[in-house]
Amino acid sequence: MTFKAVFLLSSALLLILPSPVLLAGEWYVDSSVAESGSGQSWETAFKAIQQGINAALDGDQVIVAPGTYMERIHFKGKSIVLMSTGPLDQHIVSTTIIDGTHKVGGSVVTFAGNENESCILSGFTIQNGKADNGGGILGGDPYGDHTRATIKNNVITGNVADGVEYGDGGGGIAHCDGIIQSNVIIGNSSTGPGGGLARCHGIIHSNEIINNSAGGLVGGGGVYDCDGTIQNNLISGNSSAEYGGGICQCGGLILNNTITRNSSGRPGGGFDGCSATIGNCIIWGNTPDQVFDSTNPFFSCIQDWPGGGNGNISETPLFANLKYGDYHLQADSPCVDAGANGYWFGWSQHDEDGNCRLTGQRVDMGCYEYGSSSDSDGDVLSATAESKTGTDPLSQDTDGDGLRDGLEVLRGSNPLVPTNPAALSVPSDLHTIQLALCVAFRGEEIIVSSGTYHESIRFFGTDVILRSSNPENGDTVASTIIDGGTSGPAV
Repeated sequence: MTFKAVFLLSSALLLILPSPVLLAGEWYVDSSVAESGSGQSWETAFKAIQQGINAALDGDQVIVAPGTYMERIHFKGKSIVLMSTGPLDQHIVSTTIIDGTHKVGGSVVTFAGNENESCILSGFTIQNGKADNGGGILGGDPYGDHTRATIKNNVITGNVADGVEYGDGGGGIAHCDGIIQSNVIIGNSSTGPGGGLARCHGIIHSNEIINNSAGGLVGGGGVYDCDGTIQNNLISGNSSAEYGGGICQCGGLILNNTITRNSSGRPGGGFDGCSATIGNCIIWGNTPDQVFDSTNPFFSCIQDWPGGGNGNISETPLFANLKYGDYHLQADSPCVDAGANGYWFGWSQHDEDGNCRLTGQRVDMGCYEYGSSSDSDGDVLSATAESKTGTDPLSQDTDGDGLRDGLEVLRGSNPLVPTNPAALSVPSDLHTIQLALCVAFRGEEIIVSSGTYHESIRFFGTDVILRSSNPENGDTVASTIIDGGTSGPAV
């Protein structure tokens, strides 16, 4: 299988590392030096990564030269940046290796659990760890604090969670509640649940989670018990001896993923036991089945789907090259422009390649956006669209009014001129309630005309007033309906 080089993404926002001149200090690590020095230059570099971590203070940067580091490292609660010399360079990532050796039990990378969002781990191959939980990366005490560190642009492979059958698991990563982004998580295993990831309750997006396996009596070959946001991931070729080959027992949001060729020994080859909001996904080619004991997806392409849920289809997704594992979409794929807009929240929006998440009037199903191009700032406007609108391609909010440029375009306002809050009407101004919620300013009113709206809406922390045209009138209330279609909470 040929895997996309996640490290060659053109979008600078997929690797936001603090500028060295802004940091309190820099420390250098190079395994090729004859002996450890002070760590303050390449000429006097430390020989081991842990030495760099030990010397660093919060806000510092530890830069690691290519080489194989046979050690297991611990962040010790320090919110620092630990990075290779080229986190977007596939060759550097593949040759900057932290190897846990498998001979001495323990996670390759361990966090104390109290690291904050400024802590970053980026640009390494992390391999051969073996622990009860989080063979590759353990985010803290399984029963205590979990790290908020950002883990991105790494290859996490060949790690093992070797706990009991019902244990916490997580062959690749466990108990990390920050952002897990643009990693290749491949070939990890767990004797319990979660071959790839387990119990990570932050944001898991734009990763390739492939060929991981779970044993035990629970399941989750790819992802297990992760209740945050799982978005724009390729989840493929994972297996479980029991339930949920791809994703098992996850809540929260599961959006725009491609879930294919996963397998399980019992029902739930693609999904099992997920109470999440599942939307805009392609769920195809999993065995023995696609979705078991889970919330009905919406606006998703699902093999052999019997019906139910808004906007779902069961037509062949027409992957670019299924034989060679290329799950991009062909031009005539029924998944193109077939997803549901309206979840533009939280962070920069890209597809799994790092391109603009919206091309055309509607987002595509799956993790790739057909025909998309670079979106350097993640504001849902491609570089071409930025040029046409005159917006700043390096700023999400050119006019500084608090709404990203792409959302202003969707709203119909001018992204170059601050927009004053006003009442929004559905469907005359915006055709769905969810879209109105996503492009509204704080304090705005969204006024919904009478009618039946087949959607499950989420506020995403937006402080607005959402009302019918006449909330005091019984007839208006009775005729203004939000129908969730039994696919999850209506609101």
